[in-house]
Amino acid sequence: MAEKKSQNIEVNTTFGEKLFDLRKDRGLNQQELADLLGISLKTIQNYEKNELKDLSFINVKKISSFFNVSIDYLAGHKTNKSIEDTSLDSINLTREAINAVSNGKYDHSLLSEIISHPQFNILMLDIMVLISQQYALNMVQNNAVLSYSRKLLLEKTDGIENFESKLIDLSTIDEDIFVKEAIHKDLDIILQDLIIAHPQTEIEQMKELMRLQIIGQMDQALEDSKKAKNGSPDQLIDIVLGSLKISRDKMTTEQLDTLLEIIKLSPLLKSGVSQRGKKNKSTGE
Repeated sequence: MAEKKSQNIEVNTTFGEKLFDLRKDRGLNQQELADLLGISLKTIQNYEKNELKDLSFINVKKISSFFNVSIDYLAGHKTNKSIEDTSLDSINLTREAINAVSNGKYDHSLLSEIISHPQFNILMLDIMVLISQQYALNMVQNNAVLSYSRKLLLEKTDGIENFESKLIDLSTIDEDIFVKEAIHKDLDIILQDLIIAHPQTEIEQMKELMRLQIIGQMDQALEDSKKAKNGSPDQLIDIVLGSLKISRDKMTTEQLDTLLEIIKLSPLLKSGVSQRGKKNKSTGE
């Protein structure tokens, strides 16, 4: 690695050198950084060697967000690490907030997507309204007017509900949940867009593969039990529980009996299940 002239001016200009320095400054090894960024170890190693044939914008963005440096800095176009020439004081972030973002063990690119989402500004405004509690004064005033109007209507109908009185009743707003519902809606919008932007195709494939594997294991367990000359209910239950990686000790007697009844419905058990080892309910033997 090239030497630095001073603490503030860096001589390193290549992407790989800058990535190496950033990683070392954070006290991470290559595997830890790869895990945090969701990038393979081999890719990190290639980047630090300046073997950039597989360098993608998505990975550069992840690295930029994680280390809170600009893409221009990573590309060697500027020596200033900051994304913008804006002082920390001007954006009113506390030192604790900056440390939390810098040292957080999570995907910083996701944080960047959340903050830059159009709904994030609305979310912050709704939180400000919630914290201020000023909305509660408006709610109390509005609800008082509605309550009085409903009272007058009920007096005219001798206390019998009608469409108008019920409409007023349902129009009354619960001040405790009014703004909180808006905040939940804001978060739902942001999270739904994140899910759409990051399709988990591999996870869905893994879930389907796991489902098929479990079905296959159960099919095999039932087939093995059918072929066993001395098969018993206990043996059959152990095979199924073993396939599902469930300890028999965690099952109640009622659950075991129910499981056996379900297993006996399988068409693979054409010859039936031997009752050897199962107590006779009438004699207790």
